[in-house]
Amino acid sequence: MELVKALVERFSENDLKCVQDFGAGNFEVTFRSKGAADRFLADSATLKVKENDIRFEYRGLWTVSVCISEYPADASDQVLARELKVYGNVPSISVNNVPGFKSVSRGNRRARMEMREAVPNILDVDGHTIRCDYDGVVRLCRKCRIAGHEKAKCVTPRCERCEQWGHPNCNAPCKRCGGDHIPRLCKQRLYSEATSGSSAPQAQPPSTDSVRVEDVQTTQGSDKEGEQGKEQNENQSAPSS
Repeated sequence: MELVKALVERFSENDLKCVQDFGAGNFEVTFRSKGAADRFLADSATLKVKENDIRFEYRGLWTVSVCISEYPADASDQVLARELKVYGNVPSISVNNVPGFKSVSRGNRRARMEMREAVPNILDVDGHTIRCDYDGVVRLCRKCRIAGHEKAKCVTPRCERCEQWGHPNCNAPCKRCGGDHIPRLCKQRLYSEATSGSSAPQAQPPSTDSVRVEDVQTTQGSDKEGEQGKEQNENQSAPSS
């Protein structure tokens, strides 16, 4: 009880989630947000209780319930757990149901996590962009994924060269061919061309001029031969005087 009073004097009661006494002077304090735990450790990890100094150490795990939305109902929970494990342990993932209808799912998941580091508010999982909400989360812009503003008010520049957010330009090489220009001006139109090292030759349509000339010459020659043969026939058939 005295320990709780001492903690509340330094923090709000809303910052505390659990205080456990393991005996022999060992306590475990669980905060509701990582921010509150960080403030406690940054200010002073020592707390005076009845003239006794109690020193706390960060255990390295942050137990929190993460509400996950915009993840398709038929998408794999195993894939979701694999992506979340980058940030800590994932003991369980459950599905939220519609109140009053236990057999109807709302599609949202709730993951119980022991975080080592904060899960981003916006995360890409198996081709889907999902939103993660929990106590102490830092909200990100859905456009540039930088904290401090919403998508509707986003003015963060995007680099023409590396296509990353946060700066208008840089000296990164072209992603397609490695040249000194932006990808939009690259003459290598296909990524397969860049990996092969040369552009695929374009097929040229066959020329029809020579064929057309030969046809004309052949036709003209045939006409002349026909006229000569006609004259010979007329001369042979003409009566002699």
